[in-house]
Amino acid sequence: MKKLILSCLVLLSIVTSCNEEKKAATTERVSAETLNKFETKEFIDKYNIYIGFGNRFDKNVGNSYERYFKWADYEKGPSANSKRIGGVTTLSNSELEKLEKAIAQYPEIEEVDDLMKAVLKDATYLQTTLDKADSYYQKQDYKDDDFALGKDLHKDLVKAFENYYKSYDLMYVNFKGLQNSLKEFEAHKYKENGELIRYNLMMELNKADQVFDVIGNLDGENLKSIDIKELKAKLADFRTVHNALESQNKDETQKTKEFGKTSIAKSFLPTFIREGNSFIRETRQLIERIEKNDFDYGITHPSIAASGSPLKLRKVYGNLVTYYNRMN
Repeated sequence: MKKLILSCLVLLSIVTSCNEEKKAATTERVSAETLNKFETKEFIDKYNIYIGFGNRFDKNVGNSYERYFKWADYEKGPSANSKRIGGVTTLSNSELEKLEKAIAQYPEIEEVDDLMKAVLKDATYLQTTLDKADSYYQKQDYKDDDFALGKDLHKDLVKAFENYYKSYDLMYVNFKGLQNSLKEFEAHKYKENGELIRYNLMMELNKADQVFDVIGNLDGENLKSIDIKELKAKLADFRTVHNALESQNKDETQKTKEFGKTSIAKSFLPTFIREGNSFIRETRQLIERIEKNDFDYGITHPSIAASGSPLKLRKVYGNLVTYYNRMN
């Protein structure tokens, strides 16, 4: 099973096993070199470790960042005037060890390996800095030095987080390019083998990804700069694929062909479709907010993502990926 990082940093699993007959069917479209690259166990194992790092370690970096800067002022650092001293969240060393071993593994992934080395370096520095800060706050040593060391650690933490995110973002640009090549390969394979449900499942996620390409990292008033016409066009593309999936969900013969008669995977298709409905609804509401200049999400946002917000749309997208994974 091979997985992909998508733009929202969630996992997309892709079936990679391919018998000789299926390989022959795709050889005309995909070079033997590409087949070797995407189909070998060695590549899949290494690729999945990279995916696991993005799914777990990077996510935990985000959680640690939010916890610390929720109480420590980004510019001024911690002080006795803080309403509460929240401490920090440390990071697992096991994920770093896995990543280090993976980088050295065969085969070389030219687009990513060197950039992953930079990520590993900055991730290790971040982990070490968080460990120092954790010891300081766990023992409440700030009560002895009036946050003197805490302020020094704050400078180190700011630098560590900034360096990590810079190297990770650089790596991710190349990783996404590699991912897109792999998605194209897998999609052609599904279609040529008559696995039209799996093909459209992948295409639906691909079309959702294109919606996010339009939205980018914008939110609030900044959303007014979005090309609404393009966003509506991307939503229309998503709906075309989604409508095809809704029809295929009624085709028991096709579902049995692709998932088997009693497959648990098949049971997740209706749930995936419901999440697709939610994606359409949330995108429509986002468009309406932009057109009405209504970005008053309410006091519960973002702890409870507001309807029509990019955050809510990303949460729905994450659900789509979760149920896609369960079907593969």
